[in-house]
Amino acid sequence: MWVTPSDPDRYAREQTQLAREALAASQAATRRSNRIAIALGILASILAGAALYPQFRSDAREQGEVDDKERTEAGSPLKLTPYDSFNLSGRWVTDGGLGDDHEGEVFDDQVYDFEKPSFAWLYKNWTPLNYTSVAVNALSVHEKTSLIQGVEISKLKCSVPKSRTLLTVPGVGSGGELTRPAEYAVEVEESKPVLRELANGLPGRPAKFNVTLEQGDQRPIMITFFSSKRSCEFEASLKVSSNGKTHRVRLPSLWGYDNKPAGYTFRISAPPEDYNYRTYYVVEKEAPIGERPHIVRVPRDHIVWQENGQPEYVGPV
Repeated sequence: MWVTPSDPDRYAREQTQLAREALAASQAATRRSNRIAIALGILASILAGAALYPQFRSDAREQGEVDDKERTEAGSPLKLTPYDSFNLSGRWVTDGGLGDDHEGEVFDDQVYDFEKPSFAWLYKNWTPLNYTSVAVNALSVHEKTSLIQGVEISKLKCSVPKSRTLLTVPGVGSGGELTRPAEYAVEVEESKPVLRELANGLPGRPAKFNVTLEQGDQRPIMITFFSSKRSCEFEASLKVSSNGKTHRVRLPSLWGYDNKPAGYTFRISAPPEDYNYRTYYVVEKEAPIGERPHIVRVPRDHIVWQENGQPEYVGPV
């Protein structure tokens, strides 16, 4: 009778298989545990980020405010806006034929048009006679005190007086309800132009000019520039001390509809020595009901010159 011999390696194989299965189960459990840990970590990061987001936004906003403040402190110490001028010139001159070109046309003082007869057209194409003015509201924007110390003239170019055409227009008032600004005069042809008192419509004695402004303070300032011999163009700036530095804040010569500067070059002309122009024009002081004033040519003897070099129209128009 035959008997199947026992397998001496069976037990060892079974033990090895069990060990492999146990290892595989352990590795699977580890992978599951790692996936759970990673998911929990991601969730924790999301929650932490959500908790920190308001603080992040607050920090970013504060940093933005700091950056804005630093830019403000590093920039101009003054913000300039237009102020009604009490001293608009009523006499304008040119070396061109603008009077002849527009004789008989309407002068519309209610529009802002550089191409048609109006005050904007005058500023662009004509030169004020004897003087021109600028009036601004100066608002201090620096944290520390701003000290306005004077006015500087730059890019000055002068030539012979303009003598082709003289045009006079009705005076322009400010309405009278506003506080008059601090008024000063500058003779641009002086070797070193200085601020002077405005006396009887002319430059007077040197003026003390130290305007101190704290942050948020504003002051209306008006500067009138004179020329007694030549025709000149130039730029002008307020000299301001703030934050230990000296700043030069350019004065606009013309403002746009948006109350932003439309130009920085001032023009001015003295009359010729003989006070003689080739042609003379005036804008009617009064017009028929329903009509606008017109530009009218007048004879020379309808213009009388005053001692201060200013012409006065005495004719019937």
